[in-house]
Amino acid sequence: MGYGVEQAAGRMGLEPRQLRRIERGEANLTLDSLLRLAAGLDRSPSALLRELEQSLGPEATSVGEDAAPASASPARDEDAPPSFRSWLAREVVARRLALHLTQRELASRASLSMSAVQSVERGRHAPTTHTLEALASALGCSLADLMQPGERGDGTSR
Repeated sequence: MGYGVEQAAGRMGLEPRQLRRIERGEANLTLDSLLRLAAGLDRSPSALLRELEQSLGPEATSVGEDAAPASASPARDEDAPPSFRSWLAREVVARRLALHLTQRELASRASLSMSAVQSVERGRHAPTTHTLEALASALGCSLADLMQPGERGDGTSR
């Protein structure tokens, strides 16, 4: 889009340092940061994720593979808009129930703690992309699909 880091970061509501870390693949994005990036690039979060998946190709196994550990960039409760967190929570629960999984089974499949799954399903925190990607994989969809408004893989509307 022709923006310098300072201008792009301002447009996205991010600190320039944070944007540089994201660009270098050093940041484990929170949901809030993903939403800000997408808005700043005039794309939906799912479109941005699809573009990333396509650019990485089939050999890529994880959006956050080289990212810093989640503790390096803690998510805050107020990060993602509550309405989006609530929508995401409902989406994860609906997909989990469609697969007849308990929270414990989903946590095990995603290699996450039970409290991490509960936190997402309650919409309490803005999860990192690493957490969302693990959940999407365990739910049998891509991260872009999990974030895409429209129809679920089971044919039901969202």
